[in-house]
Amino acid sequence: MEEIRSIEVWIDKICKSKTFTSPIDSRLLRYLVDATIHERVLKETVIAVDIFNRDPIFNPGDDSIVRSSIYNLRKKIDAYYREEGKNDSIRISIPKGSYSVAFEENISVRIADKKEKKSTNWFFLYLFSFLITTSALLVLYFSERHSLQKIKTQYESNYFWSDLIKSDKPLMIVLGNYFMMERIQSSDSSKNFIRNSNVNTPNDFLAYRDNNRELEGQLKAFGMSYFGEEIPWCLMKIFEVFRGTEKVINIKYSSELTPADLRDRDIIFIGDFSTMTILKSFLNQSHYKFKLTPSTIYYSANFTDTTEIITIANLNKTDFQNDYSIIGKLTGSHGNKVLFFLSFSPLGKTEAIYRLTDPSFVEELENINSDKPASWDILLKVSGLKTIGFYYEILRFESLESSK
Repeated sequence: MEEIRSIEVWIDKICKSKTFTSPIDSRLLRYLVDATIHERVLKETVIAVDIFNRDPIFNPGDDSIVRSSIYNLRKKIDAYYREEGKNDSIRISIPKGSYSVAFEENISVRIADKKEKKSTNWFFLYLFSFLITTSALLVLYFSERHSLQKIKTQYESNYFWSDLIKSDKPLMIVLGNYFMMERIQSSDSSKNFIRNSNVNTPNDFLAYRDNNRELEGQLKAFGMSYFGEEIPWCLMKIFEVFRGTEKVINIKYSSELTPADLRDRDIIFIGDFSTMTILKSFLNQSHYKFKLTPSTIYYSANFTDTTEIITIANLNKTDFQNDYSIIGKLTGSHGNKVLFFLSFSPLGKTEAIYRLTDPSFVEELENINSDKPASWDILLKVSGLKTIGFYYEILRFESLESSK
């Protein structure tokens, strides 16, 4: 933490310099530094959305705002170190071809300091500072190790996560992404971007195009897809569960998923119902089915006949809303585990993952069903604003081990 605060001091000095006159430059620099410190790998599209308020379907090929802004930011940083920052002991730079920030010691300042400080008293001062710094780093190191061990122990003893943590199979986190199509209007060559909830893979697109021959020559798959605003936060919480373990984790979009991916890997899926693609077949093992329009969940107590129907009336409104999340853990045909977090809106997924990583919520579930089944599903009602849940209710928590 001390090191991070030290970096923040240098960043404040740069952003308040006469070279940085534009607020957007300061905001962009702070954003890149924060991402580097927290080891987030940035992409051009993510920066465009977060900093420049571009749409999630932002196309870097049509808009160079990120590249040009990074280029100008590099020039301003260089100009700062030529004048105001030439005596700074730490130099900050953005290496070409990267959106990460590099922190380097200013060697010229260190050499100048050595020439000026010949007294032996300075040697003892440096020695004292070195010992203090080393001691602080050792405390930080062992504190971090203790923290990691505490997190690992917490989730290893949580039966909702323990089998995934202890499994010798690699883990694949599947993110439900929105497959996009592009339509070119022949009249003026303008482009429209289309999202169809029934088109989620390249094969879906080919089938859709074949069924809409009137669009031949106008329709093509857009080169990029996007996912909801909640996904980065959900991903961070999942990573926290496996932090401190040696679990091999891969990430893949649902639109790119193949049957081979499901054979020898444990799977965690985070996404909307419409983005399940080939994972949809796993719902046949659960108590639930769904329909996208209108947003409806069907519950079956005996896995065949529908006994309850839940329709969401106020979905996607900007005010207070309800969502329903289905959380389930199933066993694949190769003995692998499939854990999924499903909902119709961002609210349901964020609240579901937040709750399943909360020890008090786990205790609540264990009070409902103390048998601790290996396969189970949960129906959770969530109320809140956007991605922030204010209220939840566990409607059902049931075993799937006696299904079929």
